[in-house]
Amino acid sequence: MKLSLILPQVLLLQQLCAAAATVSAAASSSDDEESSPVPITTATTDTADFSEIFSNNGILPKTTKKRRSTLSVEEYVASVQDWTPKQDEGVLPIGLSPEEEFVVALDRMAGGTYDAAAPKKTKRKKWKERLGPKPVMIPEWENMQGVLIAYPLGISLNLVAALHARAKIFCLLQSRYSSRAERDFRSVGIQSDEVEWIYGNTDSYWTRDYGPWFVSSTRVDRGIAIINHEYNRPRPNDDDAPRKVAEAMGIAYYDSGMVGCGGNMMVDGTGQAIATHIAYTENDRCNTNDDDSVPLPPCRFVNNRMKRAYGVQTFHVVADPSNEYIDHVDCWAKYLSPSKIMIREVSASHPQHDEIEEVVQYFAGTQTAEGENWEIVRIWTDSDQPYTNSLILNGEVFVPIVGSAWDDDALQTYEDAMPDYVVTGWTGSWASTDALHCRTRGIPAFQD
Repeated sequence: MKLSLILPQVLLLQQLCAAAATVSAAASSSDDEESSPVPITTATTDTADFSEIFSNNGILPKTTKKRRSTLSVEEYVASVQDWTPKQDEGVLPIGLSPEEEFVVALDRMAGGTYDAAAPKKTKRKKWKERLGPKPVMIPEWENMQGVLIAYPLGISLNLVAALHARAKIFCLLQSRYSSRAERDFRSVGIQSDEVEWIYGNTDSYWTRDYGPWFVSSTRVDRGIAIINHEYNRPRPNDDDAPRKVAEAMGIAYYDSGMVGCGGNMMVDGTGQAIATHIAYTENDRCNTNDDDSVPLPPCRFVNNRMKRAYGVQTFHVVADPSNEYIDHVDCWAKYLSPSKIMIREVSASHPQHDEIEEVVQYFAGTQTAEGENWEIVRIWTDSDQPYTNSLILNGEVFVPIVGSAWDDDALQTYEDAMPDYVVTGWTGSWASTDALHCRTRGIPAFQD
């Protein structure tokens, strides 16, 4: 049942409905409507009450998992942390806002599952008929013609300039921001005609999460296509961004029929991929709420889609060892090549130590597409530094640094693991679950 059909049943919750209207207003905006990115609004009712109202009915998704340590992660990190997480003001969180949780909860109360995506304006072609038997999901280290960001920016202008030196900037923005964006880019030496401006509304700047998933195929024009996922946030403007990118690039655009998130998808380019448990739990056809197994029992629906749409023969789906609200693989791991994987490391005193080492042992027992053991690179993140949340782009690794005493060690770890790459460190409004990788996405080169 759609949200609009159940709102009359909850009119007595007037203050809560007002909060929901904030998100609904964002959902109703179109490319012809000049709206700003959705701001965080403060409801007159304490937003902490949202979960209290609905949790007894089992409506909200689980927000915590079983822990093996009596000491909380927050308590431990506070005792060792030598850096300060940051967040930009006036933007939606990378996770669900309280208002968005409320919208999701209302629909679940009606017995349905919230459809995060607005109806698409473009009819998507049937990928099963057009891609052929062996599509390949393109990894970060392949040749990229561009990098996708959104304006207003979630990264510094200096970082934009450095990305521009490696690839063309593809920038999502509303037309109302054109003059300001062009002026900002010129200030760091980027001329307007050097940028691919993609106009339309967006809700946030997390282009990794809502941006397009690219595959290569010999059966499509220009050799690449977008097979999109349904973004796992009730942010229809963001969810529609891949269509806009496909139109700007003039490439084929398809729909996988799966709920997903780019920050929770790592591929090695040879038929393997990694995701946390939400790859299954957020797809209702998997019929599971398992957030503890390493690995999770396979979900036939998702695994078949990953194989047929993205060419993923081996899909490693594991419980999130970092045990965070966001459950994204890029918060704790990263493929560095088809034979090398980076996984965070913490001290034995860290409450997440056992879960992280369990995942390490799992991957130590798996093999690459060539039948060799994975080379597992460990990177020290004892105070939850976001070092795995990096971007590989055309010979350079852009690593988020946070002013920690371990920043230099992190950069050295990348240099040792990737000697053929330039490794650079970049500051920003980073947090342990949100950094450079979350706000950028490579645009693969045409392969025709």
